[in-house]
Amino acid sequence: MIHTEKDKDKFLTILAKNAGNVSAACNAFNMNRGTYYNWLEDESFKAIVDEIQESLIDNAESKLQKLINEDSPVAILFYLKT
Repeated sequence: MIHTEKDKDKFLTILAKNAGNVSAACNAFNMNRGTYYNWLEDESFKAIVDEIQESLIDNAESKLQKLINEDSPVAILFYLKT
């Protein structure tokens, strides 16, 4: 199956909807992981994958900070240890 740039765009949307879970996104797109890893050689594709992963980290960090602001001892200890 030949994949187009449009296919890559669709896959990236699915990847974002699956919280960056490559296996889930590949299954939803009916594609094997090997194809995904081949696509990572495309710098523009990889840059968007990196952005998706960074946005997930940003989201988690903001939720952690919210818990810290609410004086959650667990969140505070987690932050201090990591």
